[in-house]
Amino acid sequence: MIRLGDHWSRISPRARLIVIVIIFIALIAGATMWLSRPVNPYGSGITIANYDQYVKDFPADRRQAVDAQLLTMARYNTPKDAKAPTGGTATIRDKSATDQYNATTNLHTGSFIVDIPALKQSYVVQYEWSLDPSNPNYSGYPLAIHCPTTNDVIYSDTTCKELPAFTSQGGQ
Repeated sequence: MIRLGDHWSRISPRARLIVIVIIFIALIAGATMWLSRPVNPYGSGITIANYDQYVKDFPADRRQAVDAQLLTMARYNTPKDAKAPTGGTATIRDKSATDQYNATTNLHTGSFIVDIPALKQSYVVQYEWSLDPSNPNYSGYPLAIHCPTTNDVIYSDTTCKELPAFTSQGGQ
């Protein structure tokens, strides 16, 4: 039986130092890559601070998708001469959330209005989700973010444009 100690003691001190340095650099590089990975697999996003208060049991992957899509919508609606947002915090507007579960289709559907005070922007989030990712009852748009209706606008000095993908889908 060969023991590592026997081989290690035959290696010169300089070679041992080189091996230790290489291992140390590899560990640091791996740790740096692991720590710098995006938390949200969909990319950066605008975090909604009060999901749990209004949308119970909303899965983490759906939250991350909403956060990332909110940032996309906010960037699209930021004037070209203004600094584009890179993240931030939003809140679900009080009394705007609806959530229903249909046991027949095994789908949760709902919507809420989200306000982003720092950007003076608001959006309507419509969603559907199921614990079964291959649920055949999905409508084709499990997540859609639209401009609010005129009655729901609270930031009067902004203009909201629908993302091109949703302009033909009857955005509000």
